[in-house]
Amino acid sequence: MNVKLDGNTERIMEIIVHVISEMSTAGSVEDIDISHLQMQGYTEAEISIAVSWLVQQMQESPVPAEGKVLQQTSSTSFRTLHPAEQHLFSKEAHGELIQLLTLGIITNEHVESIIERCFMFGESGITKKDMYGIISDLIFRDNSLQAGSRTMLMGNDTIN
Repeated sequence: MNVKLDGNTERIMEIIVHVISEMSTAGSVEDIDISHLQMQGYTEAEISIAVSWLVQQMQESPVPAEGKVLQQTSSTSFRTLHPAEQHLFSKEAHGELIQLLTLGIITNEHVESIIERCFMFGESGITKKDMYGIISDLIFRDNSLQAGSRTMLMGNDTIN
């Protein structure tokens, strides 16, 4: 990964999913009240990184399909898991994988990478937290975020 996130990548993914889920009803990032995230224990740095990533993706993505906040892929398909792959994920993690693909946070290629990574390391019973760790590594590495860039804030920066 190109940017040091102090091991909080799972928490950042939780924020991204939360904000995108709220955007489906609120309409835009500006319309979402993120103050309750701090009350839930998330730091300003985690919130800033998540919102920065989301804004960057929205600027770079093509116009999303109906029901999606981000358009990472033009495909609307999701392949079913082979029985040998099904044991890799808990039901909650598998459901989260489908939700993240549906919201446009990850692509079909990310799904393949996640499955390959789990097989390669012999992982089984992947939890939702494990899934967020793997996915955050993939999307942050793939997008080559650089701390302090125009769209990536430093840990002590805030969004007004």
